[in-house]
Amino acid sequence: MSLDASDTTLRSLLEELAAARGKLAGRASMAVVELAADRGESTPLHVHAEPEALHVLAGALTVHVGVDTVTLGAGETLLAPAGVAHAHSAHADGTRYVAASFVRSVDLYESFLAAVAPPRPGAHEEHESDRVVELLAAANGITVLGPPGDLPAAALAA
Repeated sequence: MSLDASDTTLRSLLEELAAARGKLAGRASMAVVELAADRGESTPLHVHAEPEALHVLAGALTVHVGVDTVTLGAGETLLAPAGVAHAHSAHADGTRYVAASFVRSVDLYESFLAAVAPPRPGAHEEHESDRVVELLAAANGITVLGPPGDLPAAALAA
């Protein structure tokens, strides 16, 4: 698998996502969520059964998917494949981006994605907020593999 940033329009990205619709298709809605993050804020390392589309509106977003790392600038997009561990982090202050996927609960997907945080010292120690994020993720069939700042094992090995 090799990922490349593209300047695909948001409409084209959503069409590609819809074409990749997976197991949840009959019981899911497409969620399109606009988010903001500052430099270093990151999602937890996670994996889900549906592809996830990312489109940067302003700033820059670094996306780690499997062995690949791609930095997206404003206007660039990426489709993270279903079933592949991934995480993304803001590469600039004031980064704004759109994330989209098929989910069971749009509200809980938005809450999961909004739970970005800077990597914290001792990130592998259990933290109360980790459980909340895991519950938000689980409601949409997303499995949290590690806290913000963790990268896919394949990326660490590369």
